[in-house]
Amino acid sequence: MTAADRWPAYTESVVYFAAPDGTVRVGWAPAGHQAGTFPGRAGYALYVVTAFNPGGAFRDPSENGRAQVALEDELRRAGLKCWRAAGGDPAWSHVEPSVAVIGIDRAAALAIGRRYGQEAIFELTSRHRTILSCRDGKKSTTGWRIDQLCTDHPEAGRAHTGRQLAVGAHIANPLAGTGMSGPSPVGAACDRCPRPYHPNVADAAYWNMVLRDGRIVAVLCPGCQSPEEDMEAEVNQATLSYEADDQGRIWNRPRTAGSEPAS
Repeated sequence: MTAADRWPAYTESVVYFAAPDGTVRVGWAPAGHQAGTFPGRAGYALYVVTAFNPGGAFRDPSENGRAQVALEDELRRAGLKCWRAAGGDPAWSHVEPSVAVIGIDRAAALAIGRRYGQEAIFELTSRHRTILSCRDGKKSTTGWRIDQLCTDHPEAGRAHTGRQLAVGAHIANPLAGTGMSGPSPVGAACDRCPRPYHPNVADAAYWNMVLRDGRIVAVLCPGCQSPEEDMEAEVNQATLSYEADDQGRIWNRPRTAGSEPAS
């Protein structure tokens, strides 16, 4: 499949990101139409870029994770304002952790996309939603629909600095490779249905845990997770590392270049 074959999928994609006021979903609307509230400042653009699957070719998750960490390290060192994000198809069956960058122009955003081998990036302004080719100048401009999905996450939109008060993470991944163990959710029921968690169930890797002050306060089975909760866990898995303290509390910190993502 060529980049031209993939272009329609890019134009149909949806993006979730953690804006300062909560998680929002950005989707397609007819050209000239806007529904919802633009999360940025009028006159400024948001650019969504990922380091996953360069050239449109699927690659090993650990390679994707390392590349995404390198991208976010680069943006952080440049002092750019960024929000955690994820992009995928409307059914949310293929998802790539991403980052929304504020305060750069189109040329700089395209240069970042090219550096990380991307075929296209996403531009959002108060008037347009545009898919921009990193290769040949091609673009597709539409309107947008923006839905506010979550406003009560205590750390929504904050930078990856310090310890977060609450965070979603895939249960199977947070302490992988650390040599540490944390409080076990085995036997705990999903917070939204009676189903109990156990590491031997087929979909164990897709359950989420919710941490507050380092403690597991809820677990969510895959069937009860909202798209933004699944997105948050995917992004956290790629960009955060976890460690347990001597009291068994689990904390996270930003991954740095060279650190291995959990698998």
